[in-house]
Amino acid sequence: MDLDQLGSTVLIVLLVVLAVLGLLAIGVVVFVIVRFRPSVSAIVAMVGALAYGASPIDLISEGLVGPIGAIDDIGLLVAAAMFTAQQIRNRRGNRPDASPAGTAPRVGKQRPDSPPDVTIEQLPS
Repeated sequence: MDLDQLGSTVLIVLLVVLAVLGLLAIGVVVFVIVRFRPSVSAIVAMVGALAYGASPIDLISEGLVGPIGAIDDIGLLVAAAMFTAQQIRNRRGNRPDASPAGTAPRVGKQRPDSPPDVTIEQLPS
């Protein structure tokens, strides 16, 4: 194997790793959207951070400063994750008994935003 083939192999491996990481990131975003139903602004932040990370246009270019250039990408991803987590906590009302979207609340606890329980006898005729 000569040096040219080695360089091609390393490039292919690197591209495959980046593709897998990109698909994993998309999967995490879809999971968060489906499971926790974040606000539209949180969804825009997550998708925007992924688009910025995949974009060749950066504030700090990896081409100029090497791996140090990934700091702005990582920082934006962390900021979007923190913003999304805060939005989800705010939507859930920081209640320790709050359930993720699509699951039932704990038995014996009445959620403040749900209507009171009504029996058949209490309904107006």
